Amino acid sequence: MQIKFSKLYILTIIITMTIVGCGDMNSIHEQYLNGEQIYAGKLDSLKTQSGFERLKIIGNTQYLGNSKEVTVSWDDQTRTFPISKVVDNKFEIIIDNLIERNYEFNLITTDANANESIMQTIRGRAFGDVFIEAQSARRVTDFESTTDGDFIIWADRAESEYVVSTKLRYETNTGTYTEATVTPEDEKTEVIDWKPEGRLEIVSTVISGENGFDTVDLELVERTFPKLNIDWTLTATIKVSNENGGGVNSGEGSPKVIDNDTNTKYLYNYAPNSWMQQDFPVPGVVNFYTLTSGNDAPDRDLKSWVLAGSNNGTTWTTLDTKTNQSFSNRNETKEYRFTSTTAYNHYRMTITANNGSNLLQVSEWRLLRVD
Repeated sequence: MQIKFSKLYILTIIITMTIVGCGDMNSIHEQYLNGEQIYAGKLDSLKTQSGFERLKIIGNTQYLGNSKEVTVSWDDQTRTFPISKVVDNKFEIIIDNLIERNYEFNLITTDANANESIMQTIRGRAFGDVFIEAQSARRVTDFESTTDGDFIIWADRAESEYVVSTKLRYETNTGTYTEATVTPEDEKTEVIDWKPEGRLEIVSTVISGENGFDTVDLELVERTFPKLNIDWTLTATIKVSNENGGGVNSGEGSPKVIDNDTNTKYLYNYAPNSWMQQDFPVPGVVNFYTLTSGNDAPDRDLKSWVLAGSNNGTTWTTLDTKTNQSFSNRNETKEYRFTSTTAYNHYRMTITANNGSNLLQVSEWRLLRVD
């Protein structure tokens, strides 16, 4: 009796499985009878680039197949773009008229038979006025005059990380303007024949973020050049008609007169019309000079002299003449200004008189251009 029951139970299970199996088979057959589901090719490796009030979506067309258009939807909007221009296996879509914020886009491609691809999702950001207002133009930190030229010094590029270029426009001594392009890598820019206290205009261009594709010009920044003040003596070498008795390298030798230290001095046995001469590595305009008296013995001070300039060391042009000068104090610095617009390599001061001693001393002699 027990054996008959077991056989009956097993038979019941087999019949049930057969009925279920037939049902599944009918379902599969029905799917094929209604037509196999076909997916259209898709854009692959999607990425976005930020723009100003717009955004670019880029997709690889390797698996696009014969898809003809792509539909992009976000928020409550939908736009369809024909897939027409493919460059280097990439297709680009620009979504414009966006406000400044983050977005999430859904993309579906469709082929000629209206088959659709699997939906893909990509995120991106559009920039706008808030981003632009937060940007800074390239900043001028200093002006530098050297024997190699005159330069504008720029702040570190990290201050303006999205600046891709800067247009510089500045006023010259002729009343015209000169333009220059500054790259982010430039630490300084040479300015030629610039007008002291003249106008300087700066317009920087920024890109729309780290992964941006748009650029926009920031507002004009205005600056003025400084007054020109070049100390030519910093690059000069000294030559004299009468050296110190201890030699050029002695404690009171001729180099002490241009060492930028008023506590040292040049001392020598004075002879009328003896001279000291500064030689520049490049021609420079001088219209201002200083003289500093020695630390003792006022009768050794300069009294009268002639300053002249030359470009060959032979032909000299008189620039300034002084007579009966006096220094009220020891180590006193006096300033002398004259008019000159010609650049010379050599400047010579011929001392025509001192205050009566058989020695002459000068603590410092500096040649400058001051505007």
